[in-house]
Amino acid sequence: MPIRIGKRVVQIKRIYFASIFAGYPAQRFKVILDTGSGHLFVPSSMCNVETCVGHNKYNRLESTSVMDITHDNLELDEGNQVEVLLEYGTGEIQGPPVSEIVCIGEEFDGDVEHMSANCVRMRLIEAATMSNQPFKYFDFDGVLGLGLDSLAIHPEYHFFGQMLRSGKVDPIFSYYLSRKGSNEITFGGVSSARMAGPMTWIPVHQPELGFWALKVVSVRIGNVTEPFCDDGECTAILDTGTSNLGVPNTLNKDWILKTARSTPLGVSGEKLDCQTVPGPTITFEFVDGFTFDIDSEDYYRPKLSYIQTPGDDDGPGFSREICRASLMPLPPMPELGEKPFIWGEPVLQKFYTSYDTFNQKIGIAIAAKPTPRELTAFER
Repeated sequence: MPIRIGKRVVQIKRIYFASIFAGYPAQRFKVILDTGSGHLFVPSSMCNVETCVGHNKYNRLESTSVMDITHDNLELDEGNQVEVLLEYGTGEIQGPPVSEIVCIGEEFDGDVEHMSANCVRMRLIEAATMSNQPFKYFDFDGVLGLGLDSLAIHPEYHFFGQMLRSGKVDPIFSYYLSRKGSNEITFGGVSSARMAGPMTWIPVHQPELGFWALKVVSVRIGNVTEPFCDDGECTAILDTGTSNLGVPNTLNKDWILKTARSTPLGVSGEKLDCQTVPGPTITFEFVDGFTFDIDSEDYYRPKLSYIQTPGDDDGPGFSREICRASLMPLPPMPELGEKPFIWGEPVLQKFYTSYDTFNQKIGIAIAAKPTPRELTAFER
């Protein structure tokens, strides 16, 4: 999705989503697989606001497998349905929950006694209202949360938790994201073909909060250690639903200046790919001395940015072309800590990541390059 200021494209946001199926007969939806949230919602047939136009809508009247519920798991008569309000980083949705059969990778065939591992009964939220930002502007219909199950208001709202209760899959799922080629999620294990090296396992910091968070020991830009994390309050949250590298808002302007680079001499214009321009490496250090480098090709916006230099007595300022980081300022958040970083797309495209819900650990390995066949298919 191109992000524009006026007519100029300043950033490209990529959103990764997959197809799920709800109910019987199956209704299909495109959802973000989001490690930063814990619930599943899709637009409801009851949603008449502009935001829901153009999206697939869940219609409970067309499903024979639906059950009305409350948070106490009691069936209610129509008209007494509870509602759930979910707030995301850039928007919110509200609507009633229902108990429904949800499948990923296949449609439910109606046989409850012999459901595959890909199908679970869970609490789905029908979004009767959705905020314009960001849902109006994206192709996906809803969000499937894959944070730790403590992030959900009840265990039955958590898709992977319900999948594990079936006893048919191991308690690990893994992500592979690529700028060019295939992208995939593996439920129940790790795909060694998607790793270019060994996997490092790091314990989740404060798993009771529900986020896939790691304790940050230190952060470097180039060879200079930032004193910001010296007090031990920094954390990094792995969030597959975020398009940027999130940094505490007190660092945002400083990091933009420290990481920005002028365009190469004689090279400029809209055709320049900033991800080919060298910039400083950002290094995160975690417990036990584990360090991971993020290079400018990972975190730079592909499109040029412009800054206006100040004028003086000799004349007006001028517009200067630069390549800059894809950063997102984050305020202090009680649920994330005073100094949160968010590892979004710029980081997750470099690393293959695995999420162990039983041992509450995160595995990180250098991601393998797409296969030649995948690259060829992408170019087509």
